[in-house]
Amino acid sequence: NKHDARTFFKYLDPTLGVPLPEKSYGDACELTWDNVVTQVFDEFVVAHTIGWFCKALILRDYTFCWILSVMFEVMEYTLSHQLNNFSECWWDH
Repeated sequence: NKHDARTFFKYLDPTLGVPLPEKSYGDACELTWDNVVTQVFDEFVVAHTIGWFCKALILRDYTFCWILSVMFEVMEYTLSHQLNNFSECWWDH
């Protein structure tokens, strides 16, 4: 089962099995150069860009890709009260 597999992998790598720290994107919302650079060069920006590119290759419809992107942002905004990592600064929406 899943618990046994996770226990096995702890023997291979002792750093596994430790809860990852929560990262909130809505804490430091001052409009400073450091905050903007930190937000822009985040790993999720790369993931969103690659995801948008792959969606464009699969769907081949510019309007539909934009609709999906906007609806994903709406989903992030509505779920931000349940998942802290969906919380974003006011200038990042």
